[in-house]
Amino acid sequence: MTVTGHAGHGYEALEGILATLVGDGHETGAGLSVWSGGEEVVNLCAGWSDAALTQPWQPDTLVHTYSTSKPFAALAALTAVAAGELSLDEP
Repeated sequence: MTVTGHAGHGYEALEGILATLVGDGHETGAGLSVWSGGEEVVNLCAGWSDAALTQPWQPDTLVHTYSTSKPFAALAALTAVAAGELSLDEP
């Protein structure tokens, strides 16, 4: 499995993990970006962006995001519970 991009010092293992996930068929393709201290330290791509396996995954491949707001909704609800403004048993 070919992985393109870069992984900074200390993050090199992520390239192998991404290669394994795509190579073993757990993912058709994927991109991975990791930021630390305001800098992108990892920017990797592997696999395909389409089911026909004809379009390589690129750094600018668009994807759907799912369930990204759930942690924030849970945090808001639990903050309201901690402040006594909401009970976990209320509908």
